[in-house]
Amino acid sequence: MRRLIPRAVLAAALTLAGSHAQSAWLGSCITAHLIARWKHDGLWRTEQVYGPKTPDGHQLRFVGKVRAGGRAYKIYYDLNANPDTATNHGHIDLVVATASGRFLGLYDISDIDAKPTRTEGADILFPPRKDDLGHSYNNTIHFGPQGPPRTLHLLFGYNLGFDTPAEFLEFFPHTRPWPQPGPRIADYCKR
Repeated sequence: MRRLIPRAVLAAALTLAGSHAQSAWLGSCITAHLIARWKHDGLWRTEQVYGPKTPDGHQLRFVGKVRAGGRAYKIYYDLNANPDTATNHGHIDLVVATASGRFLGLYDISDIDAKPTRTEGADILFPPRKDDLGHSYNNTIHFGPQGPPRTLHLLFGYNLGFDTPAEFLEFFPHTRPWPQPGPRIADYCKR
């Protein structure tokens, strides 16, 4: 019995640390690596921000893993600042990557005044919210057998589309250079 108590305490501590780690912002070195890789994979939503605090203006938080259709996806919350505006506002995106980290696409959630809280099975969960009449909004993005839903109707009253690099090039075929150069990783990863 005495040996079980330390294991239970350790298990509880690891669970708490794991859930806390998912809600924390990723460090600048990890963020720089991810953004550089995603740009190579076709991430187009990026703005250069000068200075060593956030690689190319991105602040990333790992939300969790989603499992659907026999595949796993990693979900990130991305605050992407724009230095051309007085307040550095840019885009707020929900980035979807494969289990190995390859960028697949994103949901633009800039207009939704809510941050994803966690993942559970095939769902990305947001905090519950009610409209002025007390009706509950849809607060879940549910992945199906084909992965991320292409269109999502009425998440907090907004319609969202899953945007991919191929679709971006279809609408903006003359955008070059593409992919854009990534952050200089050495600037963010001190040895």
